[in-house]
Amino acid sequence: MDEESAMEDDVDLDADTAYRMMLGNEEENEDGSGSQSIVDKMAKVFKTGRLWIRNSHGKVELKEGDIFSCKEDFLRVMKDYIIQKGISLRKMKNDRRRYTQTCKNKECKFRIHASVLVDGHSWMIKSICEDHVCSVKEHHKRAGATWVATRLLEDFRNNKDMNVGTAQKIILKKFSTHLPDYTCWRALRSMRSMVEGRHGDGYKMLPQYMEVFIEKNRDSQCFIRWQDIGPGVNPIFRRCQICIGSSITAFKQHCRPLIGIDACHLKGPYQGVLLTAMALDGNNGQFPLAYGVADCEDETEWSFFLHGLAVALGCTADSSRYTIISMQLDVF
Repeated sequence: MDEESAMEDDVDLDADTAYRMMLGNEEENEDGSGSQSIVDKMAKVFKTGRLWIRNSHGKVELKEGDIFSCKEDFLRVMKDYIIQKGISLRKMKNDRRRYTQTCKNKECKFRIHASVLVDGHSWMIKSICEDHVCSVKEHHKRAGATWVATRLLEDFRNNKDMNVGTAQKIILKKFSTHLPDYTCWRALRSMRSMVEGRHGDGYKMLPQYMEVFIEKNRDSQCFIRWQDIGPGVNPIFRRCQICIGSSITAFKQHCRPLIGIDACHLKGPYQGVLLTAMALDGNNGQFPLAYGVADCEDETEWSFFLHGLAVALGCTADSSRYTIISMQLDVF
């Protein structure tokens, strides 16, 4: 198993849950003696050892006798530990049954040894010498963006406005390591995708979103255009528009027949522009009528948008009831 990939996610279990997991997958003999023998042996192990649990401050402390539900869990915690302590490991043994590592500096006394227990999948630290006196680098090379994202995900859920500086301070406090700006930026982007979803997934859900929008706003009209590029291939999104039914009705009944249109550029991996149509209410406040997303701001996109708005307003070819003005003060 690749050590780097095995150390990515964090797992915290209570003792009862982990103990049942350790014993739940064992095969029994016909008389049940095999399973009972393992239970007895594991019970003896737990008399001298303890299930490892992360402390309330988020710091990683390892001691002889710490037990982990599987090797993957042990490696994840071990990665947190070496980053926190600033240790660079020199591989000694790392197989299915044993794990022994020392510091790269041969004169350093740091050493840890763990092995699998009698149940065949839980692991226990058999010995550890924490005498690490080597100089600590400012940034640990194992503290990559993926690792940072998994360690800060809960903090990000509570503060979605987290910036690079905040992320660096949290990691420094928890793991005593400095992070480059680009690592934090990549981690923040990854966490935002985990919490809010990916941009591409949002575009895939546009048809369902429009169906729900029309269901909740009966008089609304939604338009979407795709480019079909061949059989067996997903179509490419080109443009869409949503005309808000309740706003259109209120505008026709109570507002002045003046509509303002504007566009702004969108940020993100797919960019594009946001097209909007606004009116003014009785207090001269903005009153949204329609909005849409397009590739760019040109004659074709505006024609599609204004045609959809005209359909929603019930305009005809001879109608001149409404005045449309752009932010550049062009009157149509």
